[in-house]
Amino acid sequence: PCPNAATTRAYYAAYQAVWSKLEERNVPAPEVRAGVEYFKHDEVGLLAQKHLVFDRSLALLFEDLREARVKADYFRDDCTQAEAREYLLNARAIVEAVLGAGVCDDQ
Repeated sequence: PCPNAATTRAYYAAYQAVWSKLEERNVPAPEVRAGVEYFKHDEVGLLAQKHLVFDRSLALLFEDLREARVKADYFRDDCTQAEAREYLLNARAIVEAVLGAGVCDDQ
């Protein structure tokens, strides 16, 4: 369903923005298995807080978005269109807080 896909994409936009900022601050992505490096989804919010990528309120927003992505991808209960819109706004707030105001304009 489209709201689920939108929710997942909103989460990954925020996740990639955080990853980008962590790399900019020379925080290496851990090797999770041989030859595979990435920031674990359940740890990236706390890691971003630790490295001052965002504050506690954005960390909580990010965690809510991560949980929504799990729901959208793995559970039978679909996200509603209203929820997907909220998640999109939350992802935009995270991306703009991390990468700069207006970065989402005209995208």
